[in-house]
Amino acid sequence: MKSNDGYLDSLYIKGLLSLKILLYSPKILLRFIVLLIKRKRLKLHFFKADARYSVHGTLNQLSWTVENAIFITLKNSSKLFFESNELVFRVDHERTKFNITCYGVGNKIRATTSIRVVRMKVNDFNEVTLRKQNQIKEYNEIDLVPCRIKVRYNPFKPILTKVQFKIRNRELKSMEHTELNQQLCQLYKMNSEQKITELGKTITNQS
Repeated sequence: MKSNDGYLDSLYIKGLLSLKILLYSPKILLRFIVLLIKRKRLKLHFFKADARYSVHGTLNQLSWTVENAIFITLKNSSKLFFESNELVFRVDHERTKFNITCYGVGNKIRATTSIRVVRMKVNDFNEVTLRKQNQIKEYNEIDLVPCRIKVRYNPFKPILTKVQFKIRNRELKSMEHTELNQQLCQLYKMNSEQKITELGKTITNQS
């Protein structure tokens, strides 16, 4: 069924191209006469794809430089060209070769270029293992790090030093005790090692 669809598409493109050649026949005839009188020789300088390696479904571009062509056609394309030009196309893994035919006075030039197409596989998110959102560590595995120190001087009071602590970002063991989670969150509010030690004893006894 797929091959039949491709055959019908090819017939449609050829029919449309023939119709365009007929439609532009006055311009084609005029170009032929001018090139014949001036004895201009057909020259194709290059025909290439901008990206030799492409991903299936992305955009690429064909470009070519030609001199003294009556008209130019591309295989599997219904467009008709007359000068150096370019064509943007969507990359298909089943189409890696491209052919151009340049028609001059008494001769024609064919050229071929090709690309390599890579197909990217999209991962199924259902197969991705998500990390648990509610995870904490047991107290004896918590690594406390001083993150900020404030010193305030008052002539009527002794020097007050405030130290806040945070937990290093490591893997955390899951625990189901809501109260225990709340107590661990209090670590961010502690300003002395003594209170942290007392909280540690409470958590250890509960776990």
